Amino acid sequence: MKDDLVLTNSSGAHAKKAGEFGLMSILMLQNHMTRLITHQKNKEFVSLFSNPVHGKTVVVVGTGSLGGSMAKHVSKLGANIIGVNKRGNKAEGCSKTITIDKIDSILPEADFLYLALPETPETKKLINKKRLDMLKTTCGIVNIGRQSAMDYDALSEKLKKNEIAGAILDVFSQNH
Repeated sequence: MKDDLVLTNSSGAHAKKAGEFGLMSILMLQNHMTRLITHQKNKEFVSLFSNPVHGKTVVVVGTGSLGGSMAKHVSKLGANIIGVNKRGNKAEGCSKTITIDKIDSILPEADFLYLALPETPETKKLINKKRLDMLKTTCGIVNIGRQSAMDYDALSEKLKKNEIAGAILDVFSQNH
């Protein structure tokens, strides 16, 4: 590499927008917006009950700039934010954080699972069928990180069987 070459990155450049997208996604899932829009298009009136986000548990897997920004936004609504990261480091907006190797202990509590993960050998298919089966049927999932962190075949099956409340995905595998 040349001595006069300067390397840069854009770390944090998308954090504000990711935080807003995350807040919007949680609110859309909590308030059944996709179902409401579908019913409106079909000229059907269906009353769908929803509670506030206040008191709900949001598990944020990946508490860097993207996950951390969302945690700050949603915590202001009174949600209980549990962060999951490699070292268990504290993260702004999170009531507590755990290490990624303890993720199985927290998944059954999740009302929302929010993924903001990079692609690494440790994160590949981190959320697999076994872990999806640990979630409540009322849990909503948001993935804004790398698609490799999620087993999309298993997620698709859970959604088809109504075993997950819904999913908002900013990333996809080409097969889905």
